[in-house]
Amino acid sequence: MSTGILPRRGPRPIPQEATRRGLLDRPGGVPLPVWLLLLGLAADVFNGSSGHLGLPLSPDRVLIPLALLLMACDGRRKTHLRWTHLHTIMAVLLAWAFASMAWYGNITDEVAWYGFVDRLLMPFVLYVTAPWFFDETRHRDLLLATLTAIG
Repeated sequence: MSTGILPRRGPRPIPQEATRRGLLDRPGGVPLPVWLLLLGLAADVFNGSSGHLGLPLSPDRVLIPLALLLMACDGRRKTHLRWTHLHTIMAVLLAWAFASMAWYGNITDEVAWYGFVDRLLMPFVLYVTAPWFFDETRHRDLLLATLTAIG
């Protein structure tokens, strides 16, 4: 005989929004890759001084690729990447720089590869994948706050 006063036994129903949340989501609704990218952008300030801080590697060198990897592996993205004329121009610049490295024999030079990846490839990849990270207003607000804070 149940009077309805006692709490119901057994598993509680899971809210629908909780079932859609993935491993990469955080309570504020901002995915972990967005936080990692913002931390990587903020850590870029210490890029040249990481050795003086006692760090073997600059934190942005780990955080930004990790954010890109996690976002690329997340299949629940709402935004699809678009290819525009500007992307084509940037890809031509990458090809031109790579061809220049090959022409002058710098393909095997570590410093040349570091400059190519650091100054050309990573900014291009971040520009192409930015719609994945900043597809919502609150994500763009966090980007603006981060860039304002680092000056």
